[in-house]
Amino acid sequence: MHLEDILEQYPKTVTPKGDSKVTMRPLKSSDEKQFHQFFCEVPETERLLFKHRVTDPSVIQEWCRRNSYGKILPLLVLTDDKVIADASLHQSRGGAIRSRG
Repeated sequence: MHLEDILEQYPKTVTPKGDSKVTMRPLKSSDEKQFHQFFCEVPETERLLFKHRVTDPSVIQEWCRRNSYGKILPLLVLTDDKVIADASLHQSRGGAIRSRG
């Protein structure tokens, strides 16, 4: 499957078990403000576990403007235009490893 085929699947609207509808889609440059707000709302004790200084607006700005989906596909989950979750899918250079046997 090619990257273009994957990106065509978004945005996706889903209804998690017992919850209201949410939208999943790749991060866009216009998400900078909402994405930064999302990280600012994470409790400080949990932010200590993050590798990057996610409350620094310049870090979020770089992530939002970098958009090299071929290497990393950052995904957001939104409800009413508010970011409620994020994830990133990382492409390995060697592809999948398969075991024969």
